[in-house]
Amino acid sequence: MDWHSGRIARSISMPGWDHYPVRDHLTSHYAVPAAVDNDANLLGLGEQRRVYPQAHLVLFVKIGTGIGASMIIDGELLRGSDAAEGDIGHAKIPGVEETCSSCGERGCLAAAASGRAMVRDLRRLGYEPTTTLDVVDLVRQGNPDAVEIVTAAGRALGDVLSTAVSLLNPDVLVIGGDIAHAHERFVGGVRDTLLQRSQPLATAHLVIAPTVLGDRAGITGAAAMVADVIFGSAAVDATIS
Repeated sequence: MDWHSGRIARSISMPGWDHYPVRDHLTSHYAVPAAVDNDANLLGLGEQRRVYPQAHLVLFVKIGTGIGASMIIDGELLRGSDAAEGDIGHAKIPGVEETCSSCGERGCLAAAASGRAMVRDLRRLGYEPTTTLDVVDLVRQGNPDAVEIVTAAGRALGDVLSTAVSLLNPDVLVIGGDIAHAHERFVGGVRDTLLQRSQPLATAHLVIAPTVLGDRAGITGAAAMVADVIFGSAAVDATIS
């Protein structure tokens, strides 16, 4: 999403929606102020505002069919120049030959560590999961193949996040998405690799945790964003003037 224009910047999974003015359509149809953003930003904002309001910098990573991230600094989302911030799912991982189902390129993090990738790898071994929650169920049952695949996916994510942590030095790293329910394996894999590959100073006080709000994080972030649009200083100043 292009936050400034309220348009969809690009949508691989929704052909024909590129540049569609979602915010203007909602504002016109409902005759109310509207805000639009991507899921990772809303999830991260909800988690920060409700769970970590005092944190200086929160890095949120959502593991779903793909992988996305958001960064919240002093309560405000960090915005990129071209609405491509947080798109870490397409960071390239050496040695990964799988084709990314989203962009069609080889070697993307999402091709190795997304929920879709874990489902794919388990199906190749003869299991029949269809969703990430099915993968989580197998992990909870102690299935060794599922445990191995989920842990390896966490390590792959930790490899990429070690660079992000070294660059940003966040207070909190939150792992969201359905796979967070298998956090003792997935988040453990993230933590092990990240701590090995980051300088101790960057991780000395870093909190690495699964989402607290779970499925409520997105709507919590959306509510906070709407409140900011209506009651933020820019909106108040515009109303007064």
